[in-house]
Amino acid sequence: MIEPKKRGRPAIPAAEKKARNFTFRSRGDLHERLSGAAAANQRSISEEIEHRIEQSFQIEQRIEEMRSQFNQRIQVVEAEAKLGMARVAEAAEQKNASLRERLDEFERELEKHDAAAAMVDVLLGQDKVKSGLLRAVALQLAEVPSDRVLDAATARQLVESAASMVWPQAKGASR
Repeated sequence: MIEPKKRGRPAIPAAEKKARNFTFRSRGDLHERLSGAAAANQRSISEEIEHRIEQSFQIEQRIEEMRSQFNQRIQVVEAEAKLGMARVAEAAEQKNASLRERLDEFERELEKHDAAAAMVDVLLGQDKVKSGLLRAVALQLAEVPSDRVLDAATARQLVESAASMVWPQAKGASR
């Protein structure tokens, strides 16, 4: 038997069917703007509205993805900053320890010098001239490299320099 001819449009596949129909009112020139955009994009007004709504959801999704990436980057930067600060703190602590060691060493040397100066004062009595001369020679001697200490010219120069510090009028008189 011959089937009767179907009337109307051919059936649209289910994937292409519009599931719902939305009706809404708009204010102002929105209808004109949508009509112009639809014409420019070669779409119907309904297709233009659907396209724009879909884009808004895509934009929201992209914004959320970017926010997530930004937060992840912030966490990485914060972790790197904490690591950097820990390294700086460690280096500062090492430098402080080194400086404390040097300060302690300097204080020990100063104590030795103070003890030696006190011993000179005891040995020489309260003679300020002799004590000053000996201290001046010692200060000058401290600046001379060890390999030049036994050099006669260096020794003579030290004594003359120390004497001129104690007796300014004696400068050049020993020659």
